[in-house]
Formats: sequence, structure tokens, C-alpha cells
Amino acid sequence: MIYAIAIAGGIAGWLLYAVCMWDTAKRQETPALRRLLPCGWKEIGYTAVCFLLSGLFAVLFRSYGYGPLKAAKYCVLLGGLVPIAYRDHKEKRIPNVSLASLALVRIILLTAEALLYPAALADNLVFTFMGGLVSGGVMLLAYVISRHEIGMGDVKLFAVAGIYLGTSVTYVLIMVSLILAALYGIVKMACRRLKPKDEIAFAPFVAVGAFIVLGMGF
Repeated sequence: MIYAIAIAGGIAGWLLYAVCMWDTAKRQETPALRRLLPCGWKEIGYTAVCFLLSGLFAVLFRSYGYGPLKAAKYCVLLGGLVPIAYRDHKEKRIPNVSLASLALVRIILLTAEALLYPAALADNLVFTFMGGLVSGGVMLLAYVISRHEIGMGDVKLFAVAGIYLGTSVTYVLIMVSLILAALYGIVKMACRRLKPKDEIAFAPFVAVGAFIVLGMGF
């Protein structure tokens, strides 16, 4: 079962990466097939990293006593956050198609949970949709209070993270991501490579924060 989780996480991470590249190719009018196939060193390297990290985290999640679906859910989230973070770092933009794809995978996993554990359906529905609503709502409030300093893409990103992690773990992820972003900003300003008004892509800190939070077993 652990190998199946690792393979599923790796494939999901690659597919979400392919969605990001397809969206980029579409916007740049580049032949999409050439952007999707793992024919370059970057694509082959990313594929290898997806499967390696999925395997390592599958073993870690098993040691925490997580069930197969929970472990697969977390592996998919981690695999999906990496290309989203890369895209945000490069373009300061979080593509809606990537977030929608990640949300669709969560719905598929939720359906599997409903079929395998029908008695827990109500709890799983509350966990999933309240996690998305509350987490997205908190970031939406931050978006308004900060006068749009926080991007709407970040709001949607945390709403999607919330349907994977639930409310409490997403709160921890928000705090860790903010701390990482603040530390990065302080170091950059101390090195005079960043001005107070410069825009910082937030998704990379969310991705790193997710690896930290889930790796610590929250």
C-alpha cells in the first residue's frame, strides 16, 4: 500500500505540474505537447523529485499511523503546491486552472472516503468544506484589511489547502508561511536586495510551510 501511495502522489504531482505548463504554453502560444512531455532535464528532474518526495513522505505518514487515503491526500497536496509555488515565483501569479485541478483531486479523494467509510461521511464533509470556507475566509479578511497587499490568488490557495488540511492545520500553515515570508523579507532587506514596497511571491512560502507542517505530523 505504501508503494501505491508513493506512486499515486508522484503521478498526481507530475499531472499538476503538467497542468501548470499547459496553462503557461497556452498563454505564450507555445506548442503544449512539447511543454508537457518529460523530454528535458528540468522535466525529468521534476518527475524524479515528485516520486522521491512522495515515497519519503509516504513512509513518514505511515510512521505517524495515517491511513492510506489520508497519506495520499497529503502527498497530492505537497506535489501540487510545488509547481504552483514555482509559477508564483516566476510570474507572481497563481493559475486558477492549477487550483481547480487540485480541488478536483480532493473531491475524488473525498468520494473515495465516502465509499470506504460511509459512517464518517458527515465528519469528512464538515472537515473538508469548513476547512475551505474558514481558511479562505480568514485570508479574504486579510486581503481586505491589507488593502490587497495579499493577492486574491493567495486567498484561493488557502481555501484549497483548507479542504485538504481542515481548519486547525491550515491555521498552523498560515502562521508558518507568514513567519517564513517575514524572515525572508528581513534577510533580503538587510542585504539591501528588497525594498519595503517590493512584491514577494507568497506561494513558495506556503509550499515550504506545508512540507514543514506535514513533515512534523500536525
